[in-house]
Amino acid sequence: MKTFNGTKAWLTIVAVTGFLMVSPVQAQEDQKFLDTMVKYLEITDRYVTLASEPAAAVFFAMEGIVELYEQRGETAQAIPHLERLLEQNAGNPVVENIVRFKLRDLYRDTGQGNKALAQLDRIFAENARAARQ
Repeated sequence: MKTFNGTKAWLTIVAVTGFLMVSPVQAQEDQKFLDTMVKYLEITDRYVTLASEPAAAVFFAMEGIVELYEQRGETAQAIPHLERLLEQNAGNPVVENIVRFKLRDLYRDTGQGNKALAQLDRIFAENARAARQ
């Protein structure tokens, strides 16, 4: 298992030495806390690893944009934002695919089924062309 800057080893040392001075009930609660912290650090490490990948970073940023609009009850307002991202990244098939899939969801969720289908058609056409080459 990958550790986050050696923190797991430190947490284990704290847990072992701490268990010698506390009741079994407290030790069990402490262990649950330490297990939770180790899981949190593992998730954080995975997130940092993913965020360092350009395609994953694009995905996280796009999801963040959409989430902010959804929280404000303005889901449809995310569409022009993503359409601009698509224009700005024309020629980058990975980014185009990521954004088009999300646009498909937004169009569908806002009752624009024909536009959702158009995004799927475009994804299919572009990727089928690339697969033939």
